[in-house]
Amino acid sequence: MTNGMMVKKGAVHALKEELRGVQAEQRERLEELLALIERNVTAIKDAFFEVGTSLAEINNNRLYVAAGYASFSEMLEARGLMSTAQAAKLIAVAQLVPRESAIEIGHEKAYALTRYAQAGGVAVKGLLNGKIDGRPIRELTVREFNAATRKLQARRGPGRQDGREERKAAREAQAELRRRGLQGVTVKAVRYGSAWVYRIDADRDALERLTARTFSTRTSQKPGR
Repeated sequence: MTNGMMVKKGAVHALKEELRGVQAEQRERLEELLALIERNVTAIKDAFFEVGTSLAEINNNRLYVAAGYASFSEMLEARGLMSTAQAAKLIAVAQLVPRESAIEIGHEKAYALTRYAQAGGVAVKGLLNGKIDGRPIRELTVREFNAATRKLQARRGPGRQDGREERKAAREAQAELRRRGLQGVTVKAVRYGSAWVYRIDADRDALERLTARTFSTRTSQKPGR
């Protein structure tokens, strides 16, 4: 029992030391990305894809936490970069549209294309050389894209775009984690632009329990000397 407790305490201590190093690296990377965004945000028409890629890395890896921000939105506001809605658009384009195509058609039309693709349940790449109502996609205006998206959503009715499946998956994952004793864990489905991601938050107790179990599992898998 005592040895077991020593392993857990050692695991938590090792984790804290590792996190300090990771946090320093994350803060440095965050500042690099923010500097890139700030340099390019005034030339958004030409550099939007790079800005979107940087924003996606910050958001997906939660780098803003290393600088003391509670959320991605709080960081955007504190830095005076852009609205959360604009950031979500740029992230969606960077993650879903090939770079060359996005730059060719522009960020507003590229974002409109991601919404149309989501409404139709298809990949953006499969649409780039296609047609809508007999017209090549690359020739459509943003307004025409939006009208086509509304028409498609009306035909399909309520479905995947409302996030029901994603939120259900998040609830099931959270319930499973809590059944395993991790009561301080929450799982949420969050929509950024046209993409859904899953965010896992844990209080300190849940984090220590989780890392202790992971450490214990890895230790037990090592071959004996």
